[in-house]
Amino acid sequence: MNFSEDLIEQIKRHEGLELMIYNDSRGFPTIGYGHKLSGDEKNLFKDGINTAKAEQLLMSDLTRIEEELLRKEAWIADVEPVRRDVLYNMAYNLGAAGLLEFHHALNMVQKRQWQQAAAEMRNSRWCNQVGNRCDELSRQMETGRYQ
Repeated sequence: MNFSEDLIEQIKRHEGLELMIYNDSRGFPTIGYGHKLSGDEKNLFKDGINTAKAEQLLMSDLTRIEEELLRKEAWIADVEPVRRDVLYNMAYNLGAAGLLEFHHALNMVQKRQWQQAAAEMRNSRWCNQVGNRCDELSRQMETGRYQ
């Protein structure tokens, strides 16, 4: 799929850019815009990457996440784009499996009950962990507009 520039820029802002390997908040080796490294990639990227490679990894990760989400929850394809981007952003941060643990929020999204979906997002451990990202994404879910 072609991802919106708004989504790409939002993820870049939320994740930040690191051209050298670093450990994320959970201790996982990471590079670029929050790309978690596999064992092989640690050696491949040991000398760092450039911005173009970081963007390539971001797009590859987004494509993988979208494919996984739509394979498991095909209805997500029918959610209006701005609100679907909230789900993609959350899955980029949490992994697709992590997003799929938001049973109540996803149920509310599927029913198009946006305020309740946003409330479920706010009422989560994830929200406490990511702070402003949660505030922004829950408002986006509520309003259907990028914040």
